Amino acid sequence: MYQELQKKTIRILRIIARLNVGGPAIQAISLTSELSSDSYQSMLVCGNVSPHEGDMTYLAREKNIQPFVIPELGREISVVDDWKAFLAIRRIIKRFKPHIIHTHTAKAGTLGRFAAFSMNLGFGGKGKIKVVHTFHGHVFHGYFSLLKTFVFIQIERLLAKFTDRIVVISALQKIDICDRFRVVKRAVSVTAKNTGRL
Repeated sequence: MYQELQKKTIRILRIIARLNVGGPAIQAISLTSELSSDSYQSMLVCGNVSPHEGDMTYLAREKNIQPFVIPELGREISVVDDWKAFLAIRRIIKRFKPHIIHTHTAKAGTLGRFAAFSMNLGFGGKGKIKVVHTFHGHVFHGYFSLLKTFVFIQIERLLAKFTDRIVVISALQKIDICDRFRVVKRAVSVTAKNTGRL
């Protein structure tokens, strides 16, 4: 599988926590399908869907995509499982050798971007993997305690420092990410779908 993928020109590794019913899964599957040609080769990595959630793996199959499943990559925070998922992502990066890593959702965005950063150490600018993250929403208010929320915001600010492009799904979310919670400066590589580049 890896040998076939590496024959293509630009390799894109797309990571999402799980393919549960919703917009993030549809977008990750669609991008993987559409960016697969003689010029691009996409690989989709995900975790397992929880028992109480709807599963959109069928959509990936309909588009001839076989996701690579990391069982430990899930929604819930778990030191042991998250560490295993992080190491699994690093192994995939080593074998697939992507030019671009595109992460979706908070958990995959955290583990995937830390894995990309760890692989980019020592490369400088040459041969460095480009990193893109899409915010499909956020948990910066109304979900957790003030302390947890503060920690999550600090983690996202750190991750933004080694993310080449951040994509948000609306102009309102762009205001949240750039102005309200100051995850990234408005002038730095943030794109809102259908609203133009900052």
